[in-house]
Amino acid sequence: MVAIGLYPNIASHLNHSCDPNTFVIYQGRVQITVAARNILPGEEICHIYFGHFGDTKKEKRQEYLLENYHFNCNCDACENNYPKNSEKCVENTKTFVATPKQNLIKPQSLEELENLDMENEKLKQIVETALGKNMVPLALEATKRRIQLISEHLKQPNILYVLGRCSIINYMWYIQGNKANQFK
Repeated sequence: MVAIGLYPNIASHLNHSCDPNTFVIYQGRVQITVAARNILPGEEICHIYFGHFGDTKKEKRQEYLLENYHFNCNCDACENNYPKNSEKCVENTKTFVATPKQNLIKPQSLEELENLDMENEKLKQIVETALGKNMVPLALEATKRRIQLISEHLKQPNILYVLGRCSIINYMWYIQGNKANQFK
């Protein structure tokens, strides 16, 4: 489940990943860490210091992290050479049905995959309708349900993860970001 947690003294202790499972927003001087996708039991909670795999080449991420944070990144995205841009992620899939079997968390029948696509499409329509009516909290809730669906069935890297992460960050910033000091 995608959720919000507030742990003021913990955020500085989260490790980096080029495919993080959290992001941060600020309310005044308080940093709020938000889960961007399902975080499995035992999975490390991590955020991004610099460069998501979808928009920054591995070499640039590695160089920057070594120079500024003094470590070599060994996250899954770096170790498994996730695609260096979102266009490569698109090649992996745009739908559940089009997802190669090796990118599914567990085997699914064609009918199950079609049902997942229909559910994802319904949630997408809720998001689009909500945004058209400036109902961002409703769009956020539907997006969280989409991310839940994606997290339960698809492995990384996948464009649906990247798009879901971007959407939830934008909605949270819209809802909460104007409470930060720079907006007062």
